[in-house]
Amino acid sequence: MSDRESMPTKDLIRSCGTLLSKIPGVFSVNVSTDSLGDISDIHILATTRRNAKQISRDIQSALAAAFKLEIDHRIISIAQIESDTYAGVDCRDRNAEVRLRYTGMNVSMRSGKRTYQVRLARDEEEFLGEAECANAPRQKRRAIAEATIQALEAALSLEGKLGLVLIHNIELEGIQVVLTAIECPEASDGRLLIGAAHCARNDDEAECVVRSTLDALNRFCGRLSVQGWAAGAGRR
Repeated sequence: MSDRESMPTKDLIRSCGTLLSKIPGVFSVNVSTDSLGDISDIHILATTRRNAKQISRDIQSALAAAFKLEIDHRIISIAQIESDTYAGVDCRDRNAEVRLRYTGMNVSMRSGKRTYQVRLARDEEEFLGEAECANAPRQKRRAIAEATIQALEAALSLEGKLGLVLIHNIELEGIQVVLTAIECPEASDGRLLIGAAHCARNDDEAECVVRSTLDALNRFCGRLSVQGWAAGAGRR
């Protein structure tokens, strides 16, 4: 007998609400039923830190795995607010399991300009950032960082809120380091977000720029933990 079959309707709905409230980024849940006791509506209040489509998929997967409930995405309504806390609930700690990974970079040339596309992924969802520049080393680094920021903004629902201040190669006692500074109005203390990546002799400089940019955002988001490069990731 499944959990659903052995559980009275009221207890099932309560258990569904408890389960869904544990999904990263969710503040509040309200599950409604029709006259037959079947779930008719699921209303969610969530942070803008996570993509609504991903939250919806998490809801469907959680209910299917826990209670064998097949939920139509059309009955899921998600309202999002730009906050990490609501009614005493802090979503930042609960988002600690969110994982992004760098999956590769595309580079193309046209009319003397380079276009960089940086790809990040979370679960099965991919986020793309793109930037263009002249064929010059400094502009190349800046374009890669801007493309990375654009992909991060899409992944974290922060579109247009991050600004690249600088991307610079420095040497510290013979060690090559890529340094990145990012401006974010949502940073509570107004400080720049600083990231760094060691660029060893055989490292791809473009990927070092990506690592440095992600490192800057790690310090701000806390919950953002970028996994190691995916197998085969790189420029294509």
